[in-house]
Amino acid sequence: MPRDRRACADIRCPRPAVPGHAWCEVHLAQHGREEDAEYRRRHPRAGDPRGTQRWRRLAAAYLAMHPVCQRCGKALARQVHHRTPISAGGDPWDPGNFLAVCLRCHADLEREERQKRRGGLNCT
Repeated sequence: MPRDRRACADIRCPRPAVPGHAWCEVHLAQHGREEDAEYRRRHPRAGDPRGTQRWRRLAAAYLAMHPVCQRCGKALARQVHHRTPISAGGDPWDPGNFLAVCLRCHADLEREERQKRRGGLNCT
């Protein structure tokens, strides 16, 4: 015997809920947009390509081609830095925007970028 579909979670809505969800089709779309916006607000890096498998593979290939830090030229390159930050419109997938760097140089580059965004040097 098939189960009856439950009502939409919006108490004013007479439509049945989509199977597996609390809302009807109309309210599911509305709540989905609200939840996505809330998630992006709480997790600013949501949607950032650097967390994807594609990025990990591309970074690993770039590091294999550039094993020595391209900034200091001494240490083993362990991370890929974007010359033009993604947040500033840099292409996350363009190898011309990459810089293979050691951990120390990457920390220095990130600190310098943070200081530029703040509008000056931090004397700590």
